[in-house]
Amino acid sequence: MRNLICNLFVILPTLFFVAAVWGEHDNAQYRLDTVNYFLKSDPHKAHKLHQAIEVKDFTPAHTAHFHHLGVSIALSLGQLEQAQRALAVLFQNPQNTYFSEHRFSITYDASVWLRKGGYIRQSEHLLMCALKSARSAKEKIKTLNALAVIAYNYGDNTSAKDYFVRSLAIGTRIKNQRAMGIIENNLGVLALKTNHFEDAVNYFKLAYARHQLAGRESSELNTGLNLLFVYILRGEKEMYERVSPRVLALVQKHKNAAQSAYSLWIERFYDVTFTAAKLSKREQAELIAAFNDLSEAGLKSLLKQHISRVAGINPVNLTIAIPQKMMLETTNNHWLNSALSCNF
Repeated sequence: MRNLICNLFVILPTLFFVAAVWGEHDNAQYRLDTVNYFLKSDPHKAHKLHQAIEVKDFTPAHTAHFHHLGVSIALSLGQLEQAQRALAVLFQNPQNTYFSEHRFSITYDASVWLRKGGYIRQSEHLLMCALKSARSAKEKIKTLNALAVIAYNYGDNTSAKDYFVRSLAIGTRIKNQRAMGIIENNLGVLALKTNHFEDAVNYFKLAYARHQLAGRESSELNTGLNLLFVYILRGEKEMYERVSPRVLALVQKHKNAAQSAYSLWIERFYDVTFTAAKLSKREQAELIAAFNDLSEAGLKSLLKQHISRVAGINPVNLTIAIPQKMMLETTNNHWLNSALSCNF
């Protein structure tokens, strides 16, 4: 990244010269592209660059692009009010050329904003709108997965499986190994939730192999932890011990709080299942503290269901926040009314 930034400074004079020759519009596009470049790697830097942009001489398309970047940056940084303001500007003029060309991603981002605000049902509705606008297979996979996760979190296992299966069919058709691995992992989680342990282990093994071949350690770690969990449930000690060194090494390498918490629960589950260990009060307290570091209600529910009593923990001491079906008032919210109408 340091070398790349240095290279950018080297070529900036040339780019500004080209911008001066080609006009302000090209300079505007360059600035917007620069913000977009840093969006995933360094959203804070993208935010600073975005704030420095003046839009008064921008074309309508460049202005819409500017506000769309504002939505993406704000969502990355958890700035929901800023995201809403930018979305309001975008939905004021859905006939804009940029909006028409990026209808899917703008609608999808609006659904993310609603989900992050806790308005799950309205988020689901906008995902349906986004699905209608999806042009590519990747866009369809992305939307179907998001719909499946919402259904899963609300206990609608039938709909969740339907969305996941449809998504997997698309991923298989276009031979997108990464997408297939993610979806297979999700199907494994769903099978685990419904006590279909054989299906779960088969899905997790497929996903784990794909992530390993692709060299995606974060995805490999998530699926690996799930695989260890189901190996214990099935009493497959040998398989657990074959896979666990690699997975636990990744836990130490990545140092993610939620993954570390999940790993601790799995390791203690192994202890009480295969070594007949009895956890001390301190170890039980550590598990309860780790439980609170987990953000996914679905995972918490699985741990509570399968491990808590075995570990000697009263399930009452493990609280899970169930997402509420809140609805955002739309009477005076014109942009949201426009978005939810799906007629833009």
